[in-house]
Amino acid sequence: DQQVPPPCKPRTSLLIAGMAGGGRSSKLNCKGNRAPQDVALNPYFGKAVGCIIDNLQAVDESGQAQERPIIAPGAHGMRSTRFVEFATGRDLWPVTRCHLNAMVADTKKWEQSAAYCLDTHAAVRAWVKNDHLGFIVPYRKVGSKRNYLPDFIVDLVSGEKLVIEIKGQVIDDALIKEAAAKRWCEAVNRDGRFGRWSYHLITHPADLMKLLDHID
Repeated sequence: DQQVPPPCKPRTSLLIAGMAGGGRSSKLNCKGNRAPQDVALNPYFGKAVGCIIDNLQAVDESGQAQERPIIAPGAHGMRSTRFVEFATGRDLWPVTRCHLNAMVADTKKWEQSAAYCLDTHAAVRAWVKNDHLGFIVPYRKVGSKRNYLPDFIVDLVSGEKLVIEIKGQVIDDALIKEAAAKRWCEAVNRDGRFGRWSYHLITHPADLMKLLDHID
């Protein structure tokens, strides 16, 4: 009998190059002496690869998203405030509903205001600042892998989990991080083993109180 070799998998770089090349004629606006084939050169190629990868999602035959989180085994995948312990020379902010005994703020007022809101709002069961906890959301910027550390994780009385980012100005890659965090929450919710999660970018501490007042 004739033996059939296993199907080969194309190298990712070649596959992405083909996908990027397929849209050159309709998606590129070449200026000056630039030509469509320049997209295969860096830094343009890296940006094109990043955009394609960021928008690739697993779907079923009906087109419904099927993306699931990849959870590392053991302590690398399941972090706990039980193991958070570190020394600091910075000022400590007193807390009551936090799983830790204090908070180290990265701002002069805003994170402190958020902590007060989380400590006093009736909808909050517990919360923690994402400091030395190891909770990261992977994302890409200009084709390179990066890690995003949101500010707070909140456990509501209803059982829902909130991922909160406090940011006065939406600059740099804040919107890229927001999209990655929302995608992460959707994948975790689709998995179903870790409860319901949602991400919220807060641009003023007062908005956090409004969010908690109106959240289901």
